[in-house]
Amino acid sequence: MSSRFDGDPSSSRRLVEAAVEIGGYRLVRRLGEGSAAVSWLARGGDESVVLRIYREAVDDARIDVEVAARERLTGPHVPELLDLATGRDGRPVPIIAPVVGPLLVDVLARSTAPLRAGHATTLLAPLAALLDAAHEVGATLGRLDPRAIRIDPTGAPVVVSLGRACAAPPLPVRFRDREPAIVDDLAQFARLCAEIVAAVDYREQPSLRSAVERAAGSPAELELALFDAAAPLPLSSLLDADPDQTQPRSSALAIGWSTSRSLAQEPDVAPPDEGHRSRIGAAFGDVVGLLGLPESLVASARAVLGRASAAKGGIRRARIQAPRRGVVVVGVVGALALVAAIAMGALEDRQASTAAPPVPEPAITRGDADSAAVEDVAPEGIVEPRPEDWPVVVGALVDRWLACANKSHQGCEVGVVQPDSAAAELLGGSREGAVDEAGALAAWSEGERTIIVVDRMGAAAVVDLIEGDTATASLLVVRSEAGWRIRAILT
Repeated sequence: MSSRFDGDPSSSRRLVEAAVEIGGYRLVRRLGEGSAAVSWLARGGDESVVLRIYREAVDDARIDVEVAARERLTGPHVPELLDLATGRDGRPVPIIAPVVGPLLVDVLARSTAPLRAGHATTLLAPLAALLDAAHEVGATLGRLDPRAIRIDPTGAPVVVSLGRACAAPPLPVRFRDREPAIVDDLAQFARLCAEIVAAVDYREQPSLRSAVERAAGSPAELELALFDAAAPLPLSSLLDADPDQTQPRSSALAIGWSTSRSLAQEPDVAPPDEGHRSRIGAAFGDVVGLLGLPESLVASARAVLGRASAAKGGIRRARIQAPRRGVVVVGVVGALALVAAIAMGALEDRQASTAAPPVPEPAITRGDADSAAVEDVAPEGIVEPRPEDWPVVVGALVDRWLACANKSHQGCEVGVVQPDSAAAELLGGSREGAVDEAGALAAWSEGERTIIVVDRMGAAAVVDLIEGDTATASLLVVRSEAGWRIRAILT
């Protein structure tokens, strides 16, 4: 059955003429559509928004995953999720802030001269920061290409196509290269980087290629490497390019972006040391005075430096998220951009040195566990494991893995691994290394079955399997509605 919002343009006109309202917003016109949803421009009073109305064929679970990802993805480089309304079919309708501006593919097509290396920094550095921050909180974007990105009026890139975005429990860094959704994000971003670098003037390409190679696939490293390679240039010089010029001309229009990582609510922090803050402000003020720049151009940079100083006291309390980097590029003066980047880098070094490593829980052996009957149902029956419960939960999952790897019965994967995870691919035999992992688990299972809970992150935990004095494997286990399941194995 087709959705009441599907169909030809005449049905769209009928909906508009009928003054259909959702969440207090009146549908104005259809903006676009895909296999999962139709996007509508809607108005409520003087406010214009975008309503994303899902087709009837889309599964409710898929809607929930996308909405959860949009809630985690905040900041200036993704459209803001303003609210959720209820559609006429009773399902959620995301209310999204509109992003006005051309698609990146059109900007590149309209440019009459090769990009400069600074344009690549302007485009790729904030996207690298967005991607790194998204993966920290368990979100993936799902799509990164020139047709999925718009350039907003401030000159900042905004990823607008989030229909394939997903949300899952956050992963430690060492497990991320085994998560299919994260691997796909990184592969798409690598292709985007290659496409942008190829569009840059050939004389400036070597520095960018070197930056990409040094980053080795890490968005966080690439963000810094790009600033080392070239100072940002405003994209307005591309939009206003003169066909008679061989190089894009610089524009007096100042642009700025913020790669603030506000993807999750930060804990309350104690006020920063006022003396430290004043010293930073004074040093920044001296630089501004020497450059003779208007105060309006550097106001946002001052604010970022203040927030970075204030964050120093809160870093010690962070449990999952790593210290955030904030980079604000203001105006077209390259010198000021470099000063701001250097100042933020110095603050990060000081913050990182204060972060304490997680303290592993004491080692626990199988002798502390309950009976075998309890162990069989532990992954489903123990929702919040106590220290003495972890060997029971982990032991049951390992035993199930080994039994399922031997193909004891069909459909056994559902009781062992999280669907569509790296562990699911490994158990299904579609990923290399299955034999190594099975051997490590079997060796641990036949021994004393000692474990160490290295880290606990809400509904996820990292557990080391200890054989003798060494860890034979590390498991990432997550809790879902079905119970505890293995999401990744690292040997």
